[in-house]
Amino acid sequence: MKLKLVILILLVLLASNLCAFDGKRKGFLLGFGMGFANVSFNQEYSGYEGSFKSDTEKKTGMATDFKIGFAPNNKVELYYSSQIAWISIVNAYMEEVGITDGVGTFSLSYFLSPKLNKMEWAPSPYLSCGYGFSTWDAYEEEESDSWTGNGWFIGAGYEFSKHYRASINLFMNDPSISFYGESITTNSTAILFTLSAMAF
Repeated sequence: MKLKLVILILLVLLASNLCAFDGKRKGFLLGFGMGFANVSFNQEYSGYEGSFKSDTEKKTGMATDFKIGFAPNNKVELYYSSQIAWISIVNAYMEEVGITDGVGTFSLSYFLSPKLNKMEWAPSPYLSCGYGFSTWDAYEEEESDSWTGNGWFIGAGYEFSKHYRASINLFMNDPSISFYGESITTNSTAILFTLSAMAF
């Protein structure tokens, strides 16, 4: 609950300071979004006891989406994106654990409205994609080891107002952890629905 409150406050602060930028999509950009996530995952074990794969589980939770970068023109954005699904799972010890399942990517968004060829801003659908790293981490445990791997996403959205947009993104990742000759890999697919406030 505390986490959700902090994120909500950050979103409000960001939205209240949107006018601090020049209002043109071209140039520096900063954004933060919240919504919900639908995650499907399984885990693969490899080690002294052989190899096996768990059944696929499906979880729902909160989604966050942070981006910072630069738009070279009114139709293209280049940025770093951090997309996280916040879910709760039951671990091997039958304990309920809070998990962050996320990707950090070098990303690109392309806006489709032909009006943007001549205008600084116009409502527009857009397509996005990105590739980078992924993490799987128990955020409620102080001494938790973070799992890392590859991650990518594709998505689509609509900027319906000058500083606000809605999006749906699909990310896939494979974070893993190794210890003493054994390894566990999480294969995750997540769909994130978010509403974002953008500063530019």
